[in-house]
Order: sequence, then structure tokens, then C-alpha cells
Amino acid sequence: MVLPELPSAMPAPPDGLTIRAVEDPDRWAELIVTGVLGMGGARVERPLELFPFSVSETHRAFLGTFRGRPVATSVGHPWNGVVGINFVATLPEFRGRGFGTAMTWRAAAVARSADCPIVTLHASPMGYPVYRRMGFVERFRYTEWATPRPSGAPA
Repeated sequence: MVLPELPSAMPAPPDGLTIRAVEDPDRWAELIVTGVLGMGGARVERPLELFPFSVSETHRAFLGTFRGRPVATSVGHPWNGVVGINFVATLPEFRGRGFGTAMTWRAAAVARSADCPIVTLHASPMGYPVYRRMGFVERFRYTEWATPRPSGAPA
């Protein structure tokens, strides 16, 4: 999906949600654990081994907290004039409060600082209606193919 135009001012996050840039390995580990759980995965015991710490001057990751607890994630990655939004996730018990929307807006805001005119993302079925309400439009669909895991292989 593509956002045709960034709003002149980003909407404020919902009351109680604090969004901070991830700039150190401890916060990166929290982001990974929160994002994986928000996407329905199992708790990651060694997150930095799974996804090494890699935030550059342009690649920005964000962690949303509610009352000090990590609850939501997003990443904005500018490349070649396009900001790709990835890893938008909210813990299941915190969904429906606008946290995912706020995290998506925060990642989209990377476009301004990176001077990128295009913002894009791949929408899950759960996220699709949220992104449509935000103004994202569908430009194409694709099919993702996966090879079945052999029996006994780790998840």
C-alpha cells in the first residue's frame, strides 16, 4: 500500500502512549520481543541473535510504551526516495486503542526527515482496514509462497 501524501501534521498518539526512537541494544531487544509477540509469535529468548542490532542514521525503529510497558512497534526505513514501513505490531491486549495507527504515523514521519516523497508498506489482513482509514491506497497485490517446514524442524 502507498500513502499518496503525508499529512501536514501527524496526529497525536493516544493518551498514555509514549513513542520513542530505539537507539541502543537494550531497547532494540525490547522492540524485537514486543514486535514478535504482537505478531503472534512466541517469546524470543535471545532477540539480538535473531535480529542483530542495526539502526542507522536513516533507518529508524520505534517502541511504544503504555505506563512504562512496551506494547507496540514500528520501523521506518528510507531507501531511494521511499520510506518502507515494517514491523508494525501491537500486543493483543492493547489492540483497538489506536496504538498501531500511532506507531505507523511515527514511522511514516521518517519520510520528512529523509526527504522521501513516497511512503509504502505491506498490509496484513488485520492491518489493511487500519491503513485504509489512514489514507493508504492499494496499488498492487502479490502472492507470497513458502516452502513447508520439514517435520521436526524448529518454528
